[in-house]
Amino acid sequence: MAKYKKRSNVGWMLPALAITAAFLAGGWTEPSEPGAFYQVEAEEITGSPGDILRIEPFNDAPQGAQAWRVLYVSTDMTGKAIPVSGVIIAPGGAAPAGGRPVVWHGRMAPPAWRAAARLP
Repeated sequence: MAKYKKRSNVGWMLPALAITAAFLAGGWTEPSEPGAFYQVEAEEITGSPGDILRIEPFNDAPQGAQAWRVLYVSTDMTGKAIPVSGVIIAPGGAAPAGGRPVVWHGRMAPPAWRAAARLP
């Protein structure tokens, strides 16, 4: 029967301690509170999934693009209306003949498609 060498559990501790020390040295900061754009009262959440609650220009768009911060209605797992947010980025200028393909990153449920279609 082959003998197995017992592995030391110390090997993982040094990198873990180094990462923890680096994290603590950088300091811990609490995330900032969401701005007024994201603060929604329950009575404001009306309409169907995809209905826009708020929309405003987003100034940090990549060069040559335009962007909007959007707050719109969706539903939770129980069907209750909830506010959800996203950022929509589009190329600047007029679309070429035939339009542009739509590309997205992350999860975009059908309500988000409806909200995006209602942009100016």
